[in-house]
Amino acid sequence: MSWLIRLLASLFREPIIPQKTTPKIQEIARPKIEEETLYKFSKQSLEKLETCHPDLQKLFGKVLESGLFDLTVVEGVRTLERQKQLVAEGKSKTLNSKHLDGSAVDVAIYKNGKIDWDDSKAYYVLAGIVYTLAKQEGISVRWGGNWECNQDYDDTTFLDLVHWEIL
Repeated sequence: MSWLIRLLASLFREPIIPQKTTPKIQEIARPKIEEETLYKFSKQSLEKLETCHPDLQKLFGKVLESGLFDLTVVEGVRTLERQKQLVAEGKSKTLNSKHLDGSAVDVAIYKNGKIDWDDSKAYYVLAGIVYTLAKQEGISVRWGGNWECNQDYDDTTFLDLVHWEIL
């Protein structure tokens, strides 16, 4: 995992995470993570995450434990009515969403007391971390920044950088 994090970090000129909160790579990569972590999900985020597939719960628990990003769960399971609303608003493209059965979750980066919707570079770094941890855990996922799962990030026409789903 450390090689991927170093590679992703080298792609950006400015640090995505302030130096004072950046854990050492050795701390991230060690198999046992200390009980006390830098970030914790809020009660509301935990309630939303608990509506999702157990693999998503496990995966995003580990992502948060890495200490690289503070995260918030925006949505877990959705009703069909909510999905119709998001399609009408152009925020989703399908009524056959994996959110309807708990196989998808929207997880956003939380900075300075609010959701950061705009730092796309940070979401690409987060994606690298999620993919790495998913592979380590044997969990197959798809990200809304690369729907085709083809490692060609320039061909995605509908970006949903907070969206993750089980394959």
